Amino acid sequence: TQSPTPPPPAAAAAAAAAAAAAMADIERIGTGYFWNIFFASALVCAGVQVLARRHGRGQKGEALLRPPPGFRAFQRVFLAVNLVAMLADWLQGPYVYALYVHYGYDQGVIGVLFVTGYLSSAVFGAVAGGMADILGRKKGCQAFFVAYIISALTKSSPSFHWLLFGRVASGLATTLLHTAFESWMVCEHFRRGFPAQLLGETFGKLALGNGVAAVSAGIIAQTAANYYGPLAPFVVGSVLLAFSLAIVTLGWTENYGTAEAADGDGAVGALVMRVAAGVRDGYSTILRDKRLFYLGMGQASFEAGMYTFVFMWTPALQANAAYHDAVRGSLGLIFAIFMVCTMTGSGVYGRLSSEDALGVRKLQPIVHAVAAMSCVAPALLPFHTPLMMLSFMALETMVGMFYPMYGTLRGAHVPEDKRAAIMSLFRVPLNLFVVVVLGNVQSLSTSVVFVLCLAVHVAGFEAQLRFRRAADAKTTTPPSGSGGFDFGGGGDDDGTSSGDGDGDGNGGAATADVDNDDASSDER
Repeated sequence: TQSPTPPPPAAAAAAAAAAAAAMADIERIGTGYFWNIFFASALVCAGVQVLARRHGRGQKGEALLRPPPGFRAFQRVFLAVNLVAMLADWLQGPYVYALYVHYGYDQGVIGVLFVTGYLSSAVFGAVAGGMADILGRKKGCQAFFVAYIISALTKSSPSFHWLLFGRVASGLATTLLHTAFESWMVCEHFRRGFPAQLLGETFGKLALGNGVAAVSAGIIAQTAANYYGPLAPFVVGSVLLAFSLAIVTLGWTENYGTAEAADGDGAVGALVMRVAAGVRDGYSTILRDKRLFYLGMGQASFEAGMYTFVFMWTPALQANAAYHDAVRGSLGLIFAIFMVCTMTGSGVYGRLSSEDALGVRKLQPIVHAVAAMSCVAPALLPFHTPLMMLSFMALETMVGMFYPMYGTLRGAHVPEDKRAAIMSLFRVPLNLFVVVVLGNVQSLSTSVVFVLCLAVHVAGFEAQLRFRRAADAKTTTPPSGSGGFDFGGGGDDDGTSSGDGDGDGNGGAATADVDNDDASSDER
């Protein structure tokens, strides 16, 4: 049999050029598809934010609290530093998975790298918050910057061991980002004598700014990666973190969880004992107070599903060959779409939580239920990319409602002197769940992973129901010299913190009425 005659070189080159042009056309059309989603989502988000702000003005009227001298300067410095930290954190979001693929690692090895980060966060999460309470929250923030810069720099090497070390540093940094900054700000707020009502305004602006930073990070990361490769977003983040570290080092004052922590000796043995005692006290407090236990379980369940999604969204959207190249060329843009959805959710939360008839706790079942339902489509139709994209957008919208909602509840229920330790302990079960799932991700299909996410969100729904019953059964009693909020029987507030500066405002914090003039956004 005569073998087929190969096509002439010119014909082969023309065919290759035509195929490349066709792929480019498919990618361009796909990228246009995601740009259309981005602009439509941004339009909805803008509308929601405008409605929330107008409603906030109408509700507050003349009752708007005038900030005392020094508050705006304090707020600006804190927001600038924390938002830069969050921006740097978001910059790695779209491309950490893509970078590992660029280095030639398969999903199983990438799963091991992600598991290492979450396991590191789980281990450090048990003690990092307590150490920040004892050694100082400012030092905790500084440690975040150093650990995160180290993590970003290790990404420049394709060596598995360096990448593994970077994930360990990243786990420590993530724990500190979610504990040290908030603990420093809340304590400093009351120590300077600022009213508790203004704490909600700071949380609101932080949430809104974080949403803007996250959307910007997606666009910046994609632009940097398109020009300089998938490593570029990590380099940009390191530069930003170095500037913020200098600001914290030179401009922030130190504060502690207890007065004894500031006066204690620096011996290693004594320090270990104090940290262990702080963690033990935080653990005992959670077990004694059913509200704290169920609040922590609700938070951990939601975040466990969310962080599993953080790993899965890239391979899930690329599973359909027809969308693979379009998704690969639009990772930063898709990430920006998700962040726009979080801002939309935070705006919806701000609008609804300001209604007296709809207390903040009454939004909890909605958030957990919709998050659970968003896992159904990826579980049943893992190759239907448009439907999965819609489901992921719904989940991110709930994320936007989740963070300010739980920030408000933590502020009302978590004791100030154990705040960082308890918040760190809340993160332990979520990290253990993610470690188990991602440690076996190579042997699990996309459908099975999202079934597990569905299950954990259902568990969070049950935990928030139990939290509401516990809160209804027992009214929050504020410490002596401070006020508090009664989240029983509908979440109406029955008092406000005196803001006497003793740092014992019980978070009086997070006012149930987050300042919707400026935000009501997400914190992720």
